Amino acid sequence: VKYLFNVKERKILQEIKGLIDKAADYLKEDKGKQAKEIYKNIQTRFKELPKGVRSDVYKKIVELCHKIDFSHINELIKEAYSYIEINHKEKALEVYSEISRIYKRISQEYKSEVNQRCMDLHKRISVI
Repeated sequence: VKYLFNVKERKILQEIKGLIDKAADYLKEDKGKQAKEIYKNIQTRFKELPKGVRSDVYKKIVELCHKIDFSHINELIKEAYSYIEINHKEKALEVYSEISRIYKRISQEYKSEVNQRCMDLHKRISVI
């Protein structure tokens, strides 16, 4: 059954799509924090839509979430290595723990892109 959008729903959908594009642009510029702020706004607007309308943008929102998490993992890997360089094992382990938590929820596509780097990081931390 195709859902017919009313004017308000159409406006929210257009806004969400614009915000998704804006967040994606921020990610391309390595501005993950800004992208995450926009994502929070998207979540709020998404909840205002009736369930029958949500499917129109749901996949795009999930994909954006994975991209933001992937970007965050890459930032955290750099942060962990900076702690390794100064022999700060506890801090590196804290960051690695956060990486692991985020890693569990990203899609397989993104996992395969960071898996080796995460394993290398774990090895480096273990020899400090």
